[in-house]
Amino acid sequence: ETENGGVEEAGTAFYVTVTVYDVYGNLAGHGINDYDGSHGIDFTHTATNSPGGQTPTVPGTTQTLSFVNGTVSTGQIFTLVNAGESPTITATDNVTPAINGMSDAVTVNVNAVISEIRINSGASLDTTEVTTYLMTTDDTYTVHGSRYDAYGNYIGDVPATAVWDATGDYDAGDIVGSPGVSISFEPDNTGSTGTITVDDPYNGVGVDDDTSDITVNPGALNYIVIEDAAGGTGVEVATHSMTTDDTYQVWAAGYDADGNYISDISVTWGVTGSLDATPTPGTSTLFAPSTAGTSGTITADDGSGHVDATGTITVSVAGVNYILITDAPDGTEVDTATITTDDTMTLYASGYDLGDNYIGLESVTWGQTGTLSPVPGGTSTSYVYDPDAPGSGTIDADHATATDDSTGTIGKCRCRVIHCDNDDPGRVSCCRRQWV
Repeated sequence: ETENGGVEEAGTAFYVTVTVYDVYGNLAGHGINDYDGSHGIDFTHTATNSPGGQTPTVPGTTQTLSFVNGTVSTGQIFTLVNAGESPTITATDNVTPAINGMSDAVTVNVNAVISEIRINSGASLDTTEVTTYLMTTDDTYTVHGSRYDAYGNYIGDVPATAVWDATGDYDAGDIVGSPGVSISFEPDNTGSTGTITVDDPYNGVGVDDDTSDITVNPGALNYIVIEDAAGGTGVEVATHSMTTDDTYQVWAAGYDADGNYISDISVTWGVTGSLDATPTPGTSTLFAPSTAGTSGTITADDGSGHVDATGTITVSVAGVNYILITDAPDGTEVDTATITTDDTMTLYASGYDLGDNYIGLESVTWGQTGTLSPVPGGTSTSYVYDPDAPGSGTIDADHATATDDSTGTIGKCRCRVIHCDNDDPGRVSCCRRQWV
């Protein structure tokens, strides 16, 4: 049997006592079966390496032992290291192998000295050590602390006074249950560089173990936000004012329940109020209004219950983009026309924005091509053309910044007197307009 009655401590050396009996179960210490004296004994065993990789110590060579009254004790030359097993030790006479015997199973207790603290998965007991771990912000991860001896044998879990923390991308706010034997890691932010730590008070204050980096990805899509930039880099669109010359691009950003950006989400875009329509679907839309004086919101719907709307978008008249010469303010554009020297024609410089919205009358410099008389000129928003001689040509409106305009050909005729009354040739009874 072993030194301590078949119960030994991992890593602590012990001796074994070898006793020889005859075939009748009598102690071989006298008579014809006397085994006293010096004998070579070989020892074999069923012990295995410790969880930490250390090997048991059992003599690998023949031991010369001196038996007295059929029994002998070795020196403390045996060491077992694996507390998870119950090995046996066999002694065999080197000369007469038929003389042999096996011990009862030896109970190997853990070493009493705490050598290592590990963070393990789950709430308790000797489980898998946590290294790297992948999770989302929707998940929780339960871990606990365990104590081990120098040979990697599980002693027990850390006490309820153990203090937990987090590092890197995470903080103590992500730890639920500290101090304690175990905690729940419940991060509300994403990250890829950060660990969980534990401080077991058995050896004073200080971190005793930490995990490898824990990667936390966003959780499931919880809501969408219409933002003014792609990739979650923008801000939520509140009110926005623009003109018909402007465009405004917005994106549908997706977020998890903790407000972590996931990705831009493909949605169906829409509008409310009097706004012009927006293209659909897609992760973004380019709002390019053409109608001034409109307002409303831009909406986004992913079809899975996630919707959002901007604040009020207001579209106003833009700056003048082009001029039309019209017969009234915002009237009909003047093409060709024929007038007499007795007539006048009032022309207006109507201004329009890029979306063809009427802005108002614009100040232009008037001019002509051709032989019109008098030559149009001056700067004003309108021009009264009062011809004083025959001629033809176009009247031009030149704006300082906008696209200019010209009429079609203006022709002038004069009134020729036709004798229509034969009884009185000197009396004008009708006037026929004829080209000159």
